[in-house]
Amino acid sequence: MPDAAISPSTGYACIAVAILGFGSNFVPVKKFETGDGMFYQWVMCTGIWVFGLVLQIVLFFHPLGTTLTEAGGNASAAEIELAAKPDAYSVKFYPVVLLGGALWATGNCCAVPVINSIGLGMGLLLWGCTNMLTGWASGRFLNHALFPGVPADELRTEWLNDVGVAFVLVALALYTRVRPEDGPPAPPEHLPRGSAYASGNVLLEMPPPEAMAAGEGAAAQQPAAPKPAAGSRGAAANRLFGVALAMLSGVFYGANFTPNTVLIATRHGSPEPLDYVFSHFCGIYLASTVYFVCYCVAMRSAPRVYPRLILPGLLSGVIWAVAQTCWFLANNAVSMSIAFPIVTSGPGAIGALWGIFVFGEIRGRRNYSWLGVAILLSAVGCVLISISKG
Repeated sequence: MPDAAISPSTGYACIAVAILGFGSNFVPVKKFETGDGMFYQWVMCTGIWVFGLVLQIVLFFHPLGTTLTEAGGNASAAEIELAAKPDAYSVKFYPVVLLGGALWATGNCCAVPVINSIGLGMGLLLWGCTNMLTGWASGRFLNHALFPGVPADELRTEWLNDVGVAFVLVALALYTRVRPEDGPPAPPEHLPRGSAYASGNVLLEMPPPEAMAAGEGAAAQQPAAPKPAAGSRGAAANRLFGVALAMLSGVFYGANFTPNTVLIATRHGSPEPLDYVFSHFCGIYLASTVYFVCYCVAMRSAPRVYPRLILPGLLSGVIWAVAQTCWFLANNAVSMSIAFPIVTSGPGAIGALWGIFVFGEIRGRRNYSWLGVAILLSAVGCVLISISKG
């Protein structure tokens, strides 16, 4: 990858902002009904796109890098191709980067069937670990192997990076052991109102059993599919489907930066990571809109829509967009093999702190013990990963 235009210190600052944003973007919608999550994810993606549009307008008036006009008449064909702004009245848009946003939105929409198949804890563990490993491996060797001209990330001490990733994986597994109210784990359909859980980057909030019995919630509008008996071949197939879909979702999450990374590394696009954000967010909004339309068709034009969720959902999307934009910058500054493990491991701790000090959901010695060990392992892993860069 070409030399980053952003200093490593700025990159780590961006990582901190990304962690804070990803760990906090569900807070605005915490007290609002989100049903099956489909309407929320579409409103959230609308907020993401609006932020991207504002960023694109800002870049129009304050371009990055040197324009060809400023470079004079000696610009080569390569410089014309790579220029962030060919002139003062142009902006960059990369259609191939739409694919990265569409991958993220696709992974996001897989959350509901995954949780229905294998449960929240296993789903979070599988797609969280697969997400982190896909992004980390992309920087270490996958992009280099799949795309000619893309160099692997350079690390001074590779084994420290590997050990740090192992610590982060264990920490991600331990985060799933933290249970709200220190009670026994409950399946999603029995969570009380106000008990929200994050699925990837979508917040789902299920109505209480009595509300579902009264027809509240998207699932209650459709005939319930007969559940296979425990231990039957159907149950095993359903679980296998959930595991495969969770891992596929994690791969989609982890690969969402690949298109812009390849363009930068192969010098077929702007060297400035911010020039790809709007294209990426357009892909997110386009794909989420397609999935929401399909959802409306499946619901026979009667989707579960929550008007009170619109403003909080938009704010949630803006917070997420700020975090994702910082992640773009961090990948460029310190490489994906450094940024991905740290960014994917940190939001769990931030979300847990919200649950302890603001919402009072996490309490009890057992939860504090699991959480403390998870945060400690995550912190150790992040330090080792940072040191491995040199």
